[in-house]
Amino acid sequence: MGATSATGRDVSLLPQVELALPGTSPGALPLAALLGAVLMIPWSGCKRSNHRNADPGFTGPKVVRKMKKAGTWYSANPTRLGAELDRYVMEADLPTVKGRLVGLISPHAGYRFSGPTAALGFKLLGSQRGINRVVLLGVSHHRRLVGISIRKVTHYQTPFGLLRVDIPAANRLRRLPEVGEEVEAHAQEHSLEMQMPFLKRVRPSVLIIPMLVGAMNGRTRRRLAARLGWLVRPGTVFLASSDFTHRGRGFGFEVPRGPGEPLQAALRRMDFATLPFIRGLDGNGLMAHCRRTQITMCGRSPTALMLEILRAARLSPKTTVLGYTTSGHVLGDWRSSVSYLSVALTVEK
Repeated sequence: MGATSATGRDVSLLPQVELALPGTSPGALPLAALLGAVLMIPWSGCKRSNHRNADPGFTGPKVVRKMKKAGTWYSANPTRLGAELDRYVMEADLPTVKGRLVGLISPHAGYRFSGPTAALGFKLLGSQRGINRVVLLGVSHHRRLVGISIRKVTHYQTPFGLLRVDIPAANRLRRLPEVGEEVEAHAQEHSLEMQMPFLKRVRPSVLIIPMLVGAMNGRTRRRLAARLGWLVRPGTVFLASSDFTHRGRGFGFEVPRGPGEPLQAALRRMDFATLPFIRGLDGNGLMAHCRRTQITMCGRSPTALMLEILRAARLSPKTTVLGYTTSGHVLGDWRSSVSYLSVALTVEK
């Protein structure tokens, strides 16, 4: 096959197809016509790109955060990625979940590892009626962060098109003293990004409020949760992005085991020991538990804040574990592993 242009067209065919005008040969083509024909190539590519970046209901200049992991952690090809995510969702064996979804804990590893587990939560989210906004709570893996960081962007790019930020809500949040914009924390961060292609696939028109949640003490977390209570309403779902235990070679942590206890059983025990705090909407208790056990749950801060927000709103959700696996199960290699849980919080409608 010949070389291809950015539009995916075989450019080796262009001299025969695009440049051979009636009554001329390619070599005799006038310069002006030649330039016009050549310029058709990038223009076509721009039209296709603009279609992917279209947001017909949006007015004003777009400021787009492009995806950093597309092409590495997941396919940048929308057809290939769509087929993969659709397969995960179709094969997701979702347990019976009653009520209105208000909160979700979702993993954020490469889709090969956590995609089937994450798909359970997104299948549930996609099946709910009336969801028009998702508050995405992520963790900063690469830069220490205090408080909350929200990027001053209007959209986030996905291979399936743009996700629009709820700009009025984001601007209101920025007026809080605990909220700022730490651009470097967002630069290569994947905890928010890995949720977005799934989200765009199952709820194409949903608005998002993506924020990174950093360090804060228990009093600040409770105060901030109370200030964020206005976000809790029908139609809004909170999604905390987190993987659970990181153990083994490369992570500097190993799960403590009882006499004769198999590794996989000990790992499950440690991961599921977080559930009483999740069920109790006890974010500060979850943080204390993580300090006490040293469990390497990377998204403990965003999860804790989500729990405290729902608690401040006086909700009493039911907690359902939708799925659980580890990279060790995926690879069959237990020298190191990362755990993935999908957990739904629902209330009576």
